[in-house]
Amino acid sequence: MDRAGVAAMVRGLVRPCYESQLLEVAFPGLEVLSCSALTLYRSHFLLFHELYRLQEMMGREGIYLHIHCMRILPVPYPEPGRCRHFEEPLMRFCAAVCAAGESLCDLHRRQCPDGQLDALSARWFYLDADNFFQLDEDSAEAFLSGAWEILHHHRDLRQAFQTLGLPETVDLAAVKTRFRELARRYHPDLGAVEAGRFIEINRAYTLLMRVLPRLHLKSTSASRAPVGST
Repeated sequence: MDRAGVAAMVRGLVRPCYESQLLEVAFPGLEVLSCSALTLYRSHFLLFHELYRLQEMMGREGIYLHIHCMRILPVPYPEPGRCRHFEEPLMRFCAAVCAAGESLCDLHRRQCPDGQLDALSARWFYLDADNFFQLDEDSAEAFLSGAWEILHHHRDLRQAFQTLGLPETVDLAAVKTRFRELARRYHPDLGAVEAGRFIEINRAYTLLMRVLPRLHLKSTSASRAPVGST
Protein backbone atom coordinates (compact mmCIF):
# COMPACT_ATOMS: atom_id res chain seq x y z
CA MET A 1 0.00 0.00 0.00
CA ASP A 2 1.19 3.50 -0.83
CA ARG A 3 0.85 4.94 2.66
CA ALA A 4 2.64 8.16 1.81
CA GLY A 5 0.31 8.73 -1.12
CA VAL A 6 -2.76 8.13 1.05
CA ALA A 7 -1.52 10.51 3.76
CA ALA A 8 -0.69 13.21 1.23
CA MET A 9 -4.11 12.99 -0.42
CA VAL A 10 -5.99 12.98 2.89
CA ARG A 11 -4.09 15.95 4.27
CA GLY A 12 -4.76 17.89 1.07
CA LEU A 13 -8.53 17.33 1.01
CA VAL A 14 -10.74 20.40 1.02
CA ARG A 15 -13.97 18.51 0.26
CA PRO A 16 -15.11 14.98 1.18
CA CYS A 17 -13.76 12.19 -1.00
CA TYR A 18 -14.89 8.63 -1.64
CA GLU A 19 -13.14 5.51 -0.41
CA SER A 20 -12.85 4.39 -4.04
CA GLN A 21 -10.73 7.46 -4.83
CA LEU A 22 -8.32 6.60 -2.02
CA LEU A 23 -8.21 2.94 -3.05
CA GLU A 24 -6.88 4.05 -6.43
CA VAL A 25 -4.05 5.88 -4.64
CA ALA A 26 -3.40 3.21 -2.03
CA PHE A 27 -3.33 0.26 -4.44
CA PRO A 28 -2.42 1.36 -7.97
CA GLY A 29 -3.58 -1.26 -10.42
CA LEU A 30 -6.24 -2.76 -8.13
CA GLU A 31 -9.18 -3.84 -10.30
CA VAL A 32 -12.09 -3.40 -7.91
CA LEU A 33 -14.62 -4.68 -10.43
CA SER A 34 -12.83 -7.92 -11.21
CA CYS A 35 -10.89 -8.84 -8.06
CA SER A 36 -12.34 -11.32 -5.59
CA ALA A 37 -14.49 -10.18 -2.68
CA LEU A 38 -11.74 -11.24 -0.28
CA THR A 39 -9.12 -9.15 -2.10
CA LEU A 40 -11.45 -6.16 -2.09
CA TYR A 41 -12.27 -6.63 1.59
CA ARG A 42 -8.60 -6.86 2.53
CA SER A 43 -7.76 -3.79 0.46
CA HIS A 44 -10.62 -1.95 2.14
CA PHE A 45 -9.49 -3.11 5.57
CA LEU A 46 -5.86 -2.06 5.03
CA LEU A 47 -6.93 1.34 3.77
CA PHE A 48 -9.22 1.95 6.74
CA HIS A 49 -6.59 0.64 9.15
CA GLU A 50 -4.26 3.29 7.74
CA LEU A 51 -6.95 5.97 7.87
CA TYR A 52 -7.64 5.30 11.55
CA ARG A 53 -3.91 5.45 12.24
CA LEU A 54 -3.90 8.82 10.48
CA GLN A 55 -6.92 9.83 12.54
CA GLU A 56 -4.94 9.28 15.74
CA MET A 57 -1.92 11.13 14.37
CA MET A 58 -3.93 14.08 13.08
CA GLY A 59 -5.90 14.22 16.33
CA ARG A 60 -2.68 15.08 18.13
CA GLU A 61 -2.35 17.96 15.66
CA GLY A 62 -5.82 19.29 16.49
CA ILE A 63 -7.51 17.86 13.40
CA TYR A 64 -10.35 15.33 13.32
CA LEU A 65 -10.26 12.94 10.35
CA HIS A 66 -13.81 11.91 9.52
CA ILE A 67 -13.86 8.40 8.02
CA HIS A 68 -16.79 7.07 6.02
CA CYS A 69 -16.76 5.23 2.69
CA MET A 70 -18.43 8.21 0.97
CA ARG A 71 -17.16 11.04 3.15
CA ILE A 72 -13.49 11.21 4.15
CA LEU A 73 -12.37 14.68 5.24
CA PRO A 74 -10.06 16.32 7.81
CA VAL A 75 -11.84 18.94 9.95
CA PRO A 76 -10.13 21.11 12.61
CA TYR A 77 -11.35 20.48 16.14
CA PRO A 78 -13.16 23.39 17.79
CA GLU A 79 -11.24 25.39 20.35
CA PRO A 80 -11.25 24.18 23.99
CA GLY A 81 -14.55 24.78 25.72
CA ARG A 82 -16.56 24.22 22.53
CA CYS A 83 -18.73 21.16 21.81
CA ARG A 84 -17.04 18.30 19.96
CA HIS A 85 -20.19 16.63 18.71
CA PHE A 86 -19.58 16.10 14.97
CA GLU A 87 -22.61 16.81 12.79
CA GLU A 88 -22.04 14.46 9.86
CA PRO A 89 -24.74 15.81 7.50
CA LEU A 90 -23.09 19.26 7.74
CA MET A 91 -19.53 17.92 8.10
CA ARG A 92 -18.81 20.25 11.01
CA PHE A 93 -18.64 20.34 14.80
CA CYS A 94 -21.45 21.71 16.92
CA ALA A 95 -18.94 24.07 18.64
CA ALA A 96 -21.51 25.38 21.13
CA VAL A 97 -20.16 26.57 24.47
CA CYS A 98 -19.67 23.72 26.99
CA ALA A 99 -19.73 23.67 30.74
CA ALA A 100 -16.34 23.83 32.41
CA GLY A 101 -14.40 20.59 31.92
CA GLU A 102 -16.89 19.15 29.42
CA SER A 103 -16.28 18.14 25.79
CA LEU A 104 -19.96 18.19 24.76
CA CYS A 105 -22.64 20.84 25.18
CA ASP A 106 -25.62 20.06 27.45
CA LEU A 107 -27.80 18.95 24.53
CA HIS A 108 -25.30 16.50 23.03
CA ARG A 109 -24.14 15.22 26.41
CA ARG A 110 -27.75 14.18 27.12
CA GLN A 111 -28.16 12.62 23.68
CA CYS A 112 -24.93 10.65 23.77
CA PRO A 113 -23.04 10.43 27.08
CA ASP A 114 -19.25 10.33 26.80
CA GLY A 115 -19.18 6.69 27.83
CA GLN A 116 -21.09 5.68 24.68
CA LEU A 117 -18.86 7.43 22.18
CA ASP A 118 -16.26 4.68 21.80
CA ALA A 119 -18.98 2.04 21.49
CA LEU A 120 -20.28 3.88 18.43
CA SER A 121 -16.92 4.02 16.71
CA ALA A 122 -15.67 1.48 14.18
CA ARG A 123 -12.03 2.45 14.63
CA TRP A 124 -11.33 -0.36 17.09
CA PHE A 125 -12.41 -2.91 14.48
CA TYR A 126 -9.99 -1.59 11.86
CA LEU A 127 -7.14 -1.03 14.29
CA ASP A 128 -7.30 -4.69 15.39
CA ALA A 129 -5.06 -6.47 12.87
CA ASP A 130 -6.57 -9.87 13.73
CA ASN A 131 -9.76 -8.84 11.93
CA PHE A 132 -7.81 -8.76 8.68
CA PHE A 133 -7.48 -12.56 8.75
CA GLN A 134 -10.85 -13.56 10.18
CA LEU A 135 -12.99 -13.25 7.05
CA ASP A 136 -13.08 -15.94 4.38
CA GLU A 137 -14.28 -15.47 0.80
CA ASP A 138 -17.98 -16.04 1.58
CA SER A 139 -17.99 -13.74 4.61
CA ALA A 140 -16.11 -11.05 2.72
CA GLU A 141 -18.65 -11.06 -0.10
CA ALA A 142 -21.53 -10.70 2.36
CA PHE A 143 -19.71 -7.91 4.18
CA LEU A 144 -19.10 -6.00 0.95
CA SER A 145 -22.38 -6.73 -0.82
CA GLY A 146 -23.32 -3.06 -0.78
CA ALA A 147 -19.82 -1.72 -1.33
CA TRP A 148 -19.41 -3.16 -4.85
CA GLU A 149 -22.10 -0.86 -6.22
CA ILE A 150 -20.73 2.15 -4.35
CA LEU A 151 -17.20 1.57 -5.65
CA HIS A 152 -18.45 1.00 -9.19
CA HIS A 153 -20.86 3.93 -9.28
CA HIS A 154 -19.19 6.64 -7.19
CA ARG A 155 -19.23 9.05 -10.16
CA ASP A 156 -22.89 8.24 -10.78
CA LEU A 157 -23.64 8.86 -7.11
CA ARG A 158 -21.96 12.25 -7.23
CA GLN A 159 -23.97 13.13 -10.35
CA ALA A 160 -27.18 11.94 -8.67
CA PHE A 161 -26.63 14.31 -5.75
CA GLN A 162 -25.95 17.14 -8.19
CA THR A 163 -29.09 16.33 -10.18
CA LEU A 164 -31.18 16.65 -7.02
CA GLY A 165 -29.30 19.79 -5.98
CA LEU A 166 -28.09 18.20 -2.73
CA PRO A 167 -24.70 18.02 -1.01
CA GLU A 168 -23.18 14.55 -0.79
CA THR A 169 -23.42 14.55 3.01
CA VAL A 170 -27.24 14.52 3.32
CA ASP A 171 -29.15 11.58 4.75
CA LEU A 172 -31.93 9.45 3.27
CA ALA A 173 -34.71 11.61 4.73
CA ALA A 174 -33.31 14.71 3.00
CA VAL A 175 -33.16 12.85 -0.32
CA LYS A 176 -36.82 11.83 0.00
CA THR A 177 -37.88 15.36 0.92
CA ARG A 178 -36.00 16.86 -2.02
CA PHE A 179 -37.45 14.30 -4.43
CA ARG A 180 -41.00 15.15 -3.35
CA GLU A 181 -40.29 18.86 -3.91
CA LEU A 182 -38.87 18.26 -7.39
CA ALA A 183 -41.58 15.77 -8.34
CA ARG A 184 -44.29 18.35 -7.61
CA ARG A 185 -42.46 20.77 -9.91
CA TYR A 186 -41.45 18.48 -12.78
CA HIS A 187 -43.86 15.51 -12.84
CA PRO A 188 -45.77 15.56 -16.15
CA ASP A 189 -48.99 14.47 -14.40
CA LEU A 190 -48.74 17.58 -12.22
CA GLY A 191 -48.46 20.11 -15.00
CA ALA A 192 -44.89 19.89 -16.31
CA VAL A 193 -44.63 20.51 -20.05
CA GLU A 194 -42.46 17.46 -20.76
CA ALA A 195 -41.17 14.46 -18.85
CA GLY A 196 -37.43 14.69 -19.59
CA ARG A 197 -36.42 16.56 -16.44
CA PHE A 198 -38.54 14.32 -14.22
CA ILE A 199 -37.03 11.17 -15.77
CA GLU A 200 -33.54 12.52 -14.94
CA ILE A 201 -34.60 13.34 -11.36
CA ASN A 202 -36.28 9.97 -10.91
CA ARG A 203 -33.19 8.13 -12.19
CA ALA A 204 -30.98 9.96 -9.65
CA TYR A 205 -33.47 9.33 -6.84
CA THR A 206 -33.73 5.63 -7.65
CA LEU A 207 -29.95 5.19 -7.52
CA LEU A 208 -29.64 6.98 -4.18
CA MET A 209 -32.54 5.06 -2.66
CA ARG A 210 -30.91 1.79 -3.71
CA VAL A 211 -27.43 2.61 -2.43
CA LEU A 212 -27.85 4.87 0.62
CA PRO A 213 -29.63 2.31 2.85
CA ARG A 214 -26.75 -0.14 2.24
CA LEU A 215 -24.30 2.63 2.95
CA HIS A 216 -25.86 3.44 6.31
CA LEU A 217 -26.00 -0.26 7.27
CA LYS A 218 -22.29 -0.61 6.48
CA SER A 219 -21.22 2.77 7.84
CA THR A 220 -17.55 2.65 8.76
CA SER A 221 -17.52 5.64 11.03
CA ALA A 222 -19.14 6.79 14.24
CA SER A 223 -21.44 9.78 13.84
CA ARG A 224 -19.43 11.59 16.48
CA ALA A 225 -15.78 12.39 16.78
CA PRO A 226 -13.68 11.03 19.63
CA VAL A 227 -13.55 13.31 22.63
CA GLY A 228 -10.70 14.02 25.00
CA SER A 229 -7.37 15.75 24.71
CA THR A 230 -5.63 16.16 21.36
